Amino acid sequence: MTDKTVITMPSITAAIKAQRFLRARGTACEIQRAAKVSKAGCTHVIIVNGDAKSTVRMLRENGLKYGIVIQDANE
Repeated sequence: MTDKTVITMPSITAAIKAQRFLRARGTACEIQRAAKVSKAGCTHVIIVNGDAKSTVRMLRENGLKYGIVIQDANE
């Protein structure tokens, strides 16, 4: 079973950069408009087929901006 992780993104540009980065590394993901704007102003989410911890680590280590993990299938 594949884990699904949803991460808020601070902008559509950040979401596209993260999507390209993750797809280049073989991680399936998609961008969706958030149902509502978060308190931090995030308007989009990226839905990743993968573990939350490893996904966030990859984004952080490569200087890609992201918001918060709002859903993790492991929790």
